[in-house]
Amino acid sequence: MRHKIGTPTPIITMNYSDGFNRFFIKRDDLLPFSFGGNKVRIANEYFNDMLPKGCNCIISYGSSKSNLNRVIANMSRTLEIPCYIVSPLNKALEDYETFNSRLIKSTEARLVTCDRENVSSTIENVMEKCKREGLKPYYIYGDKYGNGNQNVPIPAYIGLGIWALVIQQISNQISISIIMWFSVKWRPQLYFSFAKIKVLFSFGWKLLASSLLNVFELEIRTLFIGKLYSSSALGFYNRGEQFPKLIVYNINGSIQSVMLPTLSAHQDNRRRAKEMMRRAIVTSSFLVFPMMIGMAVVAEPLVLIVLTEKWLPTVPFLQIFSISYALIPIHTANLQAINAMGRSDIFLKLEIIKKVIGLIILGISIPFGVYAIAIGQVISGMIATFINAYPNKQLLNYSYKEQLMDILPSFSIALIMGAVVSIFNKLNISEWGILILQVCAGVTIYLGLAKIFKLESFGYLVNTIRELMTINKNEPSN
Repeated sequence: MRHKIGTPTPIITMNYSDGFNRFFIKRDDLLPFSFGGNKVRIANEYFNDMLPKGCNCIISYGSSKSNLNRVIANMSRTLEIPCYIVSPLNKALEDYETFNSRLIKSTEARLVTCDRENVSSTIENVMEKCKREGLKPYYIYGDKYGNGNQNVPIPAYIGLGIWALVIQQISNQISISIIMWFSVKWRPQLYFSFAKIKVLFSFGWKLLASSLLNVFELEIRTLFIGKLYSSSALGFYNRGEQFPKLIVYNINGSIQSVMLPTLSAHQDNRRRAKEMMRRAIVTSSFLVFPMMIGMAVVAEPLVLIVLTEKWLPTVPFLQIFSISYALIPIHTANLQAINAMGRSDIFLKLEIIKKVIGLIILGISIPFGVYAIAIGQVISGMIATFINAYPNKQLLNYSYKEQLMDILPSFSIALIMGAVVSIFNKLNISEWGILILQVCAGVTIYLGLAKIFKLESFGYLVNTIRELMTINKNEPSN
């Protein structure tokens, strides 16, 4: 039997327009329970999942000041079900009482506090305590690690279940296609040339095969994690990869789109091609290393602010992948140089070698858990750095030693910056305060050290910015 929260709430048209869109408000604040709000719908779905299972005690997790825990505590009191709320300690907010925390106290829900590193063991202890008392506990996030109930709240919004995620992805790609159609003037035409396709196919099929191998290796990791471990472990793994991947792929995409045609135009001038490749590696390293080391350092406050406390297991993955993705621009520069020289055959051979090594490392790491798989990806990436750089010793006379000396200055000052910024994690202030201090201090320290040690890439970027500003200043206004 489903627990009901009342009639549907209205959708009201706003008396506001930006000239292009109409705006509406879904009045969930009118839900006739616990002062309303969308958390009433979410809590209701947890109870509708819990009651048919015969559970008679609910355990929640999060701050005593959260809206969701307020509603769960209130709903538990209404249904006369014991309620426990496991809450990680936050010294900055310990003495700060809110409307929600006062309401939770009034429902007689039992608040159990613990340090963040002891969350899973505390949840396990509370569940065992309930069982000893003859109760059948229901933890809203599944087991003690948060596995099992990820899809329970989805019907609270649209009733489509996991298909909502599929629709989201398809809608996203359709939107991108529409935007590109109106942004790019080129249109496909009904012309076909066998002569041109013969030339291009010889070069292109190797790139296609390499790309398919790369996608296969990346996706097979998530396949094994999803099959051998839990869906939540896969969620933490993917979420930890999301942030560094987003930053690096945007920077990398910019480099890749420019580098291949530029190097191709100078493929007969190996000296000039080497200079441009070196510039790409030095500049991208200068930008990416501080971002990735900085992200690894600020991982915990970043996750707490952006994803909330229930995603804390994401932190180690975020730190591991920050290291892994720091190497991507170096891979790209080496591989694009090989392609620019017209050697897609070498490109394919390198991919085959790297994928074989990557699969061997994956096979070794699987028995040791999800963290081992993530670390294995870092090791695979480090090995791939040397494999990708090897052909350019012959093609462009750009040796391992030269590449290492080019990236070492940026890497060194980024490490110093990271070491200093990590000290802020020990401050007894809010996550927002820690993150803002870390970002400001990190930028100041990194740029200050770059200027003191006169890094070539720093001077190059400063001069480039000045030139762009001068060009814009000198352009006649309409």
